[in-house]
Amino acid sequence: MYPFQNILFTTDFSTNSKSALKYAAAFAHKHQATLYIHNSQEASLPPNAIKLSERALADNNYEWLVSIKREMESLAHSPLLAGLKIELLLTEGNPKDEIPRVIRDHGIDLVTLGTTARSGLGGALGSTALSIMAHANCPMLFTRHPMHNFVYYKGSQTNIALNRILFATSLSENDVSAKRLAFELARANESELTIIHSIGSFLGYIQAVSLSKVIDVEDRVRSDANERLSLLAKEAGDISVSTILTEGNSSDEVLRVASEKDIDLIIIGTGKADSTASLPGRDAERIVRGAFCPVLTIRQGTLS
Repeated sequence: MYPFQNILFTTDFSTNSKSALKYAAAFAHKHQATLYIHNSQEASLPPNAIKLSERALADNNYEWLVSIKREMESLAHSPLLAGLKIELLLTEGNPKDEIPRVIRDHGIDLVTLGTTARSGLGGALGSTALSIMAHANCPMLFTRHPMHNFVYYKGSQTNIALNRILFATSLSENDVSAKRLAFELARANESELTIIHSIGSFLGYIQAVSLSKVIDVEDRVRSDANERLSLLAKEAGDISVSTILTEGNSSDEVLRVASEKDIDLIIIGTGKADSTASLPGRDAERIVRGAFCPVLTIRQGTLS
C-alpha cells in the first residue's frame, strides 16, 4: 500500500475541503500515483453523469449538475495537478457510505480530506469525517484551513517538507499499521520521528488503595512503558527517533507535544479494521479536531 499508488481527494468544494488538494497532489507527484477527485451527491444522478455534456445535462433537467461538473473539471485543471493521471468520480449517495465504497472499488491507498473542526469544549469532529475514519480501509490524511503545512507549491511544483513526525501510540497491537506507516514515511522523507505514549493519571487509584501501592504500580507501569518505547526506537533502525513518556489525558498530551515541537504530521491508529460497528476512540477525534497540523489516521490491518 505504500508507496501510494491510488490517492483519493474527496471534496464538497468548500474552502476547508479544498485545503487537502495540495497534499493529494504532492503525494501523487512523489509516487507517480493516480489521483481521483471525488464528490458525492445524495440527489438522484443520471448514468455516467460526469461524462455528460453540459447541454445534455440541461436538456434532461439536470441544470444543477452543471456547476458541480464545472467545479470538478476546474479542480482537475489546477496547475497543482499538471502531469498527473486524473480520474473524476461523481457518485450518488451519502458521503459516509460512498467514500468507503469508492476506497474499496478503486483500491485507494490514501485519502486526503479537508475538515471543519468546531472549537470549544463542546465541539466535535464532523459526523461524516468521523464515520469515514471509522470505516476507511486505508490511511486518511485530515487537513483544514488554516493550519501548519508540510506541503508547499508554486505553479505545478510541489514540495513535501515533512521534517518532524509525531507517532502517538497506545503500545497495543492496534497501532501496528500506524507504526509501520510512521516508520516508512519518516524513512522516505528523512524525517525526525517522535514516538509518544501517555500512561494517564494515577490519581484515581489513591482512594482505592494505599499511597505506597499507587507508587509501586506507577513505577511498574512507567518501567514497562519506557522499555517498550525503547524497543520501538530500536525497531525504527536508521530513523532519527526520540521517545516521550507522559502522564495525563492522551489527546491533550499529543496536542501539547505537537505544538511544542512544531510537528508537521501526527500519525495515530484508530482501532481494528474488522470492527465495522465501532467508531474511533474519543482521543482520536480530539486529536483530529484540535491539531494545528495535518493528522494521518489508519485502522489496524489495513496496510498490505
